[in-house]
Amino acid sequence: MDQPPPPTAPPGAAPQHPLLVCVGAVTAALDAVRGVDPAYLPPRDKAQVLLGLHRAEERLHAVKLAVLAAATDVAEDDASRSPGAWLDKHTACGHRAAAQQERLGHALAQRWTATGAALAEGLLTRHHAAAVVAALDDLPAGLEPALAAACEKELIALAEHVDPHGLRRAGRTILTLVAPEVGEEHDRRALEAEERQAAKHTWLAFHRAGDGTTYLRGRIPDATAARLQTLLHAFAAPRRQRAPGRPAAPLAAGTSEVDRLPFDQRLGSAFCALLDRIPEQVLPEHGGTGTTLNVLVDLDTLLTGLGVATLDDGTPITAGAARRLACTAHLVPVVLGTDSEVLDLGRRSRLYSRAQRHAMAVRDRHCRAAGCTIPAAWCEAHHLHPWSRGGRTDLADGILLCPFHHHRVHDDRYSHDVTPDRHVELHRRT
Repeated sequence: MDQPPPPTAPPGAAPQHPLLVCVGAVTAALDAVRGVDPAYLPPRDKAQVLLGLHRAEERLHAVKLAVLAAATDVAEDDASRSPGAWLDKHTACGHRAAAQQERLGHALAQRWTATGAALAEGLLTRHHAAAVVAALDDLPAGLEPALAAACEKELIALAEHVDPHGLRRAGRTILTLVAPEVGEEHDRRALEAEERQAAKHTWLAFHRAGDGTTYLRGRIPDATAARLQTLLHAFAAPRRQRAPGRPAAPLAAGTSEVDRLPFDQRLGSAFCALLDRIPEQVLPEHGGTGTTLNVLVDLDTLLTGLGVATLDDGTPITAGAARRLACTAHLVPVVLGTDSEVLDLGRRSRLYSRAQRHAMAVRDRHCRAAGCTIPAAWCEAHHLHPWSRGGRTDLADGILLCPFHHHRVHDDRYSHDVTPDRHVELHRRT
């Protein structure tokens, strides 16, 4: 990287430009403290140094932006496309970062000089300045200069109390704060335009990884994303305490095995649980069959719970997974005998009704797996006696299990017993 030393004027030469003097003084000051160990500095002095350096850093950046905004001739001399491109070429700071600095420098020098002055005084950071500029540039065209100046002043004052992200949020409604009679109509139109753009750019794609998982990629409106996050956090984030008289869990009190997973993994599991919990009544008809999913499974696999079943799109799943889905979704098992003869089509009557679910919630209160207290609202109805072996869809045969333990009950690696007080005890097969 090109980092030439600051020029010095020979004796008797004309005085240097103040900016060159500044560069020399800053460089000399930094050289003077190179290698100084701050470990022995008293806490009060460390705090003073940190705050002083922070403010000086932002003031120095303001000088850099001002020079960059006036460096078109530098780019021309070097045959660079722009001052930002020249800066990237000689410092390797990155084209995007250099371009952003150039745009911010021009905005502070030409349009929003009060913000530039505040940055030069160390009253706000470069990131705050960028947030102010973004908000002011979004003001309606033709706005009276006095109103624009008032918005700029208000945002600079807010920067003292909020971080750059919060300042960007405030900037979206700054005109309404300064001039409600003008800003409310502007905000309404801007929000409508934003929602139209959000709908236009909404998409979702599925990509099979080939290892039993599928990648999801997409883009959705902020409001929808916020709603989804709230729902997933309800599944993934609650902390449970062990109920009095319940058997102690193998983990620390108030902590489940799920709680120890990385939070992104818990969100993924929560998303799967959320899909399992969507009631059919709220879903549209799909090909005249609602949201029914057909599963092809031979009789021996169904009875033993060991083996592979196949969804109607060709996706293989374990028999245990098919049984679990049968408890919570409108999944129709197509039981095949020899020569692929259809022996039975599962009936929807085996699914618990909403009234039965409410009754289970009152009775069970929470997940009935030993040591688990996930609330009933987040649990799934499970048949104690599998429907494949004559189980009935009634309250006596139903029990509530959280998604985590419901998966384990249908996992071939685990066995389970039901205690007289209707607790499910799981054991890892050896």
